[in-house]
Amino acid sequence: MDVLRAAGCSNMAMFLRDMGNLVEPARYESFKTGLKKIGVDEAKAIGSCATIEAGLCSSRAAEKVYVSTVRAWVNDHGGTLPTRQTSHRLLLQVDPRVEVPDSVRRQNELAELRAENAKLRAENNSLKRKLEKMEKSIKKVAA
Repeated sequence: MDVLRAAGCSNMAMFLRDMGNLVEPARYESFKTGLKKIGVDEAKAIGSCATIEAGLCSSRAAEKVYVSTVRAWVNDHGGTLPTRQTSHRLLLQVDPRVEVPDSVRRQNELAELRAENAKLRAENNSLKRKLEKMEKSIKKVAA
């Protein structure tokens, strides 16, 4: 905390933002998420990169398996903490994800937007018809 105060910052996020390229702010947020999920003791044991990846686990059970896998990796490598790439590889072994190509993701998003657009157009047309009926009824009453 003394370092933060000496730098004129009230919290870590402000320190990282003001000090420039120490760490990407998005990675710091991911680190905080991982820290909340696994706790300080586990984070110390597996390192910052693995803690960031732990924040991406899809379930509590996957988090436990991931932490134990990383701990085993650290023990096998003489206490060396895993790099960003190694942490990600270990996460995918424990908690695999289906990687969707960008083109497919964009096509799916476009289809969703088109469906929403069609729904909104139909709703708009329905409201226009109601408005026309109300205007006709107002003219009948006024006449």
